[in-house]
Amino acid sequence: MNMQAKNSKVPVHKKYKDRLFCHLFSEKAHALSLYNAINETNYTDVENLEIVTLEDVLYLSMKNDLALCFHDCLDLFEQQSTVNLNMPVRGFLYFARELEGWLSRYSVNIYQRKQVEIPAPGYYVLYNGSTNLPEKQTLLLSDAFKKKVTGYEWTAHVLNINVGKNDDLMEHCPTLKEYSQFIESIKKHRKDGLTMEEAINQSIDSCIEEGILEEYLRKHKAEVKGMVLTEFDQKLYEETLYAEGREDGRREGIQKGKEEGRFISMEQLISNAHLSQEEAMKLLNFSLEEQEAYKQWKIDS
Repeated sequence: MNMQAKNSKVPVHKKYKDRLFCHLFSEKAHALSLYNAINETNYTDVENLEIVTLEDVLYLSMKNDLALCFHDCLDLFEQQSTVNLNMPVRGFLYFARELEGWLSRYSVNIYQRKQVEIPAPGYYVLYNGSTNLPEKQTLLLSDAFKKKVTGYEWTAHVLNINVGKNDDLMEHCPTLKEYSQFIESIKKHRKDGLTMEEAINQSIDSCIEEGILEEYLRKHKAEVKGMVLTEFDQKLYEETLYAEGREDGRREGIQKGKEEGRFISMEQLISNAHLSQEEAMKLLNFSLEEQEAYKQWKIDS
């Protein structure tokens, strides 16, 4: 598969590195509001909150959106617009990297005999895609284990943040509520037939008029447009790769089916016509490559 050729099909606005969610909640006041809403707390000491999000965790296409270290907790947040049952695996790896950074920052020696203390983990996936998911869902790392064992677990708490979902959470975090309203506005304009760029411009203007993320959108108007376009391009790029991968798989499956059909025909000739393997291959005009493939097929089956 020619990855370079496929990459060129969907342009990505690389100027804007952050995702909108990440950029919005990188402001400490917004992050504190989100933390309090998720954990049902009422902390006000924003100066003690640390935003410790690692950039480009693991792979370019696999980034942790937000990590907060606050009151002996290390909470990770991931905004998702697609359903992904592998979030517990991803979150587990994110936390390991975040914890590694925390241990280094505070010079914690895990090789000493005395028990060390680490922040308690929390992992939250904030979903705003089009699939109708329940308001709250729990995904477990153990569901991915090939062999079921007990005593090892990691939990991804999936929260549906689409407009009309988890109202109590939204009321306790106005920034999250207004973020969801802004995204919903873009979706609505897209359904009405506007281009992505037109939908973003219309949504920015209307949300400012209605007081939705007003201060943030006025301050970061150009950046917001760039970030949302980047997310749209990235999603389109991933969907393109997925579609092309499915097509490649379909063609490969057809070819494999034809090949297997030839092998079965040869087996029937050997069995019913009492031909030798060499005679059957000659009758069916097997190439040298097909002869080797048939031998391997016999071994595998």
